[in-house]
Amino acid sequence: DLHALLVESTRRFEKMLQGSPPSLELWDEINRGRKKIWEPKDELNLSNCLKRHFERDLDQSGIIASREVQVRQRLGSDPAQLVDILVHAVPFNEDGKPGKRVTVVVEVKCAWNTGVLEDMDRQLYGRYLASSEFERGVYIVAYFTCKAWNRAKDSRKLSGASIMDIRDLEAKLLAQAKALSSCERRVDALVIDARIGIQSAT
Repeated sequence: DLHALLVESTRRFEKMLQGSPPSLELWDEINRGRKKIWEPKDELNLSNCLKRHFERDLDQSGIIASREVQVRQRLGSDPAQLVDILVHAVPFNEDGKPGKRVTVVVEVKCAWNTGVLEDMDRQLYGRYLASSEFERGVYIVAYFTCKAWNRAKDSRKLSGASIMDIRDLEAKLLAQAKALSSCERRVDALVIDARIGIQSAT
C-alpha cells in the first residue's frame, strides 16, 4: 500500500528531525557576533527535503517521487495545476508481472502558510483528487513555532497556523482528512514536528 508507506516514511522523517543529534536541514543558522539567529527555511526547501527522503527511504519499494508535476494544463483563465510531490509505484502481481501503477499526491505546507487550514479541501482534494484520476492524497504540514526561532520581526510566527498549539493543529487537520475521505478517495493529514531545542510532543 503506497499510501501507507508514505505515511510511515513521513513519520521516520520526523524522527530524523528530532533525533540525537537532530537534523537541521529545515532551519537556517545565522551567526551575528556571539549570537546565533535561527529561522525556518522556506516551503520549497521542505518539499525538496521530503522528496529526497522518500526516494532514499523507500528505495527498495521501487517508488518514483517527482516535484512540481503538472497534472492539468492551463484551461482559459484557470492556471495549470502543479502538485508539490507526485509519488508513483508499480506493484507486481503474484505471477511476477507488473500491475497497475499506483499514484499518491502529496501536498506540502509550512504551518505559517495562510491557506494551511483550507487547502486540504480546496487544493489537495478539490483540485487534485476530486477532478482527476488520482484517488489518494497526503497533506503534510511542518510546524516550527518554538523559542529557538529567534529571528526578530519574522511575520511567519504570527501567520497561518503558527499561532496554534501543535496538538490542536493536528486534531483539526485529522478531522478534515476524515471528513474528506470516502470509499473512492482517501486523504491523510500529517503534522511534522520540525521544532528544535525542545522535547518533541508528537
